[in-house]
Amino acid sequence: MGRAFVGARELGHAFITPEHVALELIREDELAAYLERCGTNLVAVESRLRARIDLVAPVDPDGLETTLSPALERIVKRAIRQTEMDRREYLVLRDLFVALMDERESLASIAIRDATEQVDAFEELRTFRSPEERGAA
Repeated sequence: MGRAFVGARELGHAFITPEHVALELIREDELAAYLERCGTNLVAVESRLRARIDLVAPVDPDGLETTLSPALERIVKRAIRQTEMDRREYLVLRDLFVALMDERESLASIAIRDATEQVDAFEELRTFRSPEERGAA
């Protein structure tokens, strides 16, 4: 989320949105590979996200405090809740992605779903646990 924050700030955006975060998530190697296996057209997703982000008017950079949009706040809270339910000490990108996809009205979620052939495969991420996570439980 750090890169999303920096990106939003550099663009002069007052809010970090699900679209800012989704743009960074699809660049993460592991998640990008997973999305490609699900038949996601990452170029189409990136293009749609960038088009939406480009519509946001920049604000005066002096004194700009970039904060989470209400939609992104819900996503982060949902991801944290999942982390706590799994009794993990840290949030993983998978939690953030699943929470993002649960925000069905966000353009980020819609863009990814529309560009994915096997959307149902995302459900497996809810219960997937890495070997390290299984060993820590």
